[in-house]
Amino acid sequence: MPMNIKYFVRTTGERTLDKSFSQIEYELLVDKEHKPLQSLLNQFKITNEYDAVILEDDIILCENFKNRIEEVIEKYPSQIINFFNAPTLYQDILINDNFCFSQCRYYPKGSCTKFIEEMSKRRYVWQPCIVLSRIAKQYNISILQYRPHLVQHIDNSSLFNPRMLGNGKRRSYYFIDYLDELGITYEEANNHKEELINLMKEKFKEIDSKK
Repeated sequence: MPMNIKYFVRTTGERTLDKSFSQIEYELLVDKEHKPLQSLLNQFKITNEYDAVILEDDIILCENFKNRIEEVIEKYPSQIINFFNAPTLYQDILINDNFCFSQCRYYPKGSCTKFIEEMSKRRYVWQPCIVLSRIAKQYNISILQYRPHLVQHIDNSSLFNPRMLGNGKRRSYYFIDYLDELGITYEEANNHKEELINLMKEKFKEIDSKK
């Protein structure tokens, strides 16, 4: 039976979404005050009622995104899943408690409960990814790091956190659209790293020229 996935996009309302977002119906979660932790807590209270995919506003969705992501989710319906992480590192699919890279993440219904409880108890001063990772470790909450990446990080300067400047280092060589264009599988990707990097650079020429 197909799952009823609801899509949310975290944004400050200042950025125009990439045209690839037209593939899905989504609800905007707007942080107008630029308070990333407080807004994330408030947003979790909304998304926790659904099997939810939470996306950032500075990404490109792969071709056939909805079918591809829901096909993966159906394999791991009870597991929090990251669809973008460690962008320049070639690795197998793995499970850990590292909640860094929040560009595209699936949360099963109710899976944010402990995050909500802990984030409501005290005032954290760390970045959201550190807060979530610490809570995950405390409560043995795992996240599946999926490969290849189903979204690409545009990697402009963060509007949520002005200290995070875009420098191109948070872009993925292992974006599934690049693999498809070169006609290679993810298992073959590490042997074609230079080709993937060159293709990525070519794709970003226009975006970088507008910075």
